[in-house]
Amino acid sequence: MGDVRTTVEEQLGAVTELRATLGSLVIAASNADHSVVVHVDTNGRVAGLELSPEAVGRGHELLAEEIMHVMWAGQWQVTAQVEQVVRDALSNDPELARTIRRAYDLRDDRPL
Repeated sequence: MGDVRTTVEEQLGAVTELRATLGSLVIAASNADHSVVVHVDTNGRVAGLELSPEAVGRGHELLAEEIMHVMWAGQWQVTAQVEQVVRDALSNDPELARTIRRAYDLRDDRPL
């Protein structure tokens, strides 16, 4: 019984650590000249925006377009980073990977 409890506690600790890592992850994406920087969190939400005076001087339509492109790039980057963090966590702990897969298989809201 002690071994099972230890394993469960270790898995819970690993999941808690993974959640903390993912919860604090923010990607800073920028355009080519770094005049627009968008910070994106793991949910794809904008967590911050930095605009240089040069970017602001481009006009609102060009600026809006540039912000959107950088935001989308940041969302792709953060998605890739989340996938890598999860992949690394699961590869380091095969039992945790099996537990998460089993929990996912039991979900009713999975895509068909």
